[in-house]
Amino acid sequence: SILASSSLDRSIVLSTVVTHTNSINVRAKLLGHKSAVTDVAWIPNGNGRLVSCSADQSVIVWDTDACIKTRCFRNLNSVINSVATSVSHQNQFSVASDDKYTRLFDIRTRENHGCVA
Repeated sequence: SILASSSLDRSIVLSTVVTHTNSINVRAKLLGHKSAVTDVAWIPNGNGRLVSCSADQSVIVWDTDACIKTRCFRNLNSVINSVATSVSHQNQFSVASDDKYTRLFDIRTRENHGCVA
């Protein structure tokens, strides 16, 4: 299994946990945000897809097998603090930001599908 961790240095580190040696092996480092990465979430049944959010007011969807960005949602007008994915709607995710709003997005359309204060 792969562990994803966010960092203040603008990166996401993908690591493999080796249980029999009690160690962690760094597999890849994903770069794409311009400020601290505040949260990451795996897309359930998403074939290695990961969503990250950042203080740079953006959200990125990653293909962790190829280590590339597949979607970018930019200029969200506030620091994005957290991201959550859905088991039942694997193409949708929500984010919470400093402007006190929660927004719902669909990866297939790049659109904001709603905003809750």
